[in-house]
Amino acid sequence: MVALDERLAANRGGTDFAYFFASAVTPRDLGDALATVAGRSEDVPLKTGIDPHAYELTLTDLAGTLALATHGARDRTLPETWTSDFVLATTTPTELYGAHDGFFDRDGKKRERQDRANRANLLLLLSRGYWSPKFLQVVTKEYFDFDRKEGDDAWPVADPDDDVGYAPAPNGAYLTDGVLALTAALTANSVASKWAFTEFQPGRVEIDGSDYEIGRFTHFLLFEHRFPEGSGDESIGMTAALTALSSAIDSTISSEAATQPLPYDAASKDFGPTHDSLILLALARDMAQDSGCSLNPLHYGHCVIAAAKAVWGWVRHWGHLVLNILTLATFAPPPFSAIGVTAAASNATWYAIEGDYGMAGLSLAAALPGLAFSKIAKGSATAKGAATAAKAGRAAAKTDEVAKAARWWRPMKPWKDCDLVPQGGLRLKYHSGWTPAQRQAADEKVKAIYEAAQRGELRKTLPQRSGTATSTYVKATGRSVPAGQDVDHTIDLQLGGQDDISNMKPLDLAVNRSLGIQIAAQLSSLEYGEPILGVAIC
Repeated sequence: MVALDERLAANRGGTDFAYFFASAVTPRDLGDALATVAGRSEDVPLKTGIDPHAYELTLTDLAGTLALATHGARDRTLPETWTSDFVLATTTPTELYGAHDGFFDRDGKKRERQDRANRANLLLLLSRGYWSPKFLQVVTKEYFDFDRKEGDDAWPVADPDDDVGYAPAPNGAYLTDGVLALTAALTANSVASKWAFTEFQPGRVEIDGSDYEIGRFTHFLLFEHRFPEGSGDESIGMTAALTALSSAIDSTISSEAATQPLPYDAASKDFGPTHDSLILLALARDMAQDSGCSLNPLHYGHCVIAAAKAVWGWVRHWGHLVLNILTLATFAPPPFSAIGVTAAASNATWYAIEGDYGMAGLSLAAALPGLAFSKIAKGSATAKGAATAAKAGRAAAKTDEVAKAARWWRPMKPWKDCDLVPQGGLRLKYHSGWTPAQRQAADEKVKAIYEAAQRGELRKTLPQRSGTATSTYVKATGRSVPAGQDVDHTIDLQLGGQDDISNMKPLDLAVNRSLGIQIAAQLSSLEYGEPILGVAIC
């Protein structure tokens, strides 16, 4: 794995390398390679001498390489069998490799056991990559059907020994739930997440024992699939379902909707992930308020159960962390990327989610590499109460390094990848009616704003004008403004741009107005002087 890590790190972001590497390896190769880091028992999950941080970087680079290859086009397109083999290797490997007779073929039976262990090993990669929408659509369909068909027997149970290697996450946790790994992968790709929560299973289904209806895929995640359990029968990793839902919300917001605040305080009648998130908020609040329950699991037995037992059992299983995120004022409700959420609420939410991801064997840094983990740890009261500031800072710095590695494997330019926008950044949208020329003009403006953000120059600012931009431009250049265009401040005055000819150029009128309105709407809840950490358009 050391030699592999060096090779992957040296080729970060290389599309040709990713294609040829992925083409040359099989799921069995990948699973066996990861098995080499496995310890001999659950008590010793990692082999002696393995550096957890170096291992995390290797996982991130390996997942990033394979995932980047799935975005290939033309002569760099992986065959469809690559995806189908990956699915079979993580669900029913005997269909891919065949079964062995244990009495006459002990070596073959040992091979079969390792292939079963590799199901879990490969899920570590699935959960850490930015996979293409096409790849994730296939995996989502197959895992959905497989999970519903097999029920509690769908996914493996880690059982390491001297002969079979179950690769743990770097912190020692085992990731054996395919649906859990899938939700982390959907979190990373908002386009795929939007498809999963809207087009994959269209329509709504009533929550048994309630008056609420939610989307079919949301219902599957929250009320059908059983996520792994920790102490007190509470779920582990269920925050990944919330982050996937949040990712879908971000992707469904249109350019017009981006100019208005989301209706957190009222149920939406429209089908979609925003509607579903509001229903989950309502259910959590019903449990905490109408049922007379605190969110402490120790108090569940003393609650006045107002909801039907079917609903109650599921909501209780979500666990106090999920309920905190959905109900308490100290946490931010989805979508978690909302720029108007206070820093304290955002930090507390993301710090808690990162902990839950870790317990489940996931990596929040790989799923959402746009987050500034050092700032989250520094600004979170939770972090300060859990460990010393210095210890939390060191851990967050390592997490930032993982996020940086994950960003290298993204196929798009950073100003066109809304999934990379950090908390406190702007997610702008193309108008559905724009021409290619208008989209290109928007790209150029957003790229300039992105570069200013990277230099730390963007802050919410009260615009100060010395006159109209058009008159200043015409007077300074002696040129007229082309028809259908307006003189634009490339870095908007509301973002701290200068009211100077060096910051002015003609821009398509519709593009100028749309982006200006979107930016103003997303800045509306911020205090003047607050920094804007990034921007992208999608």
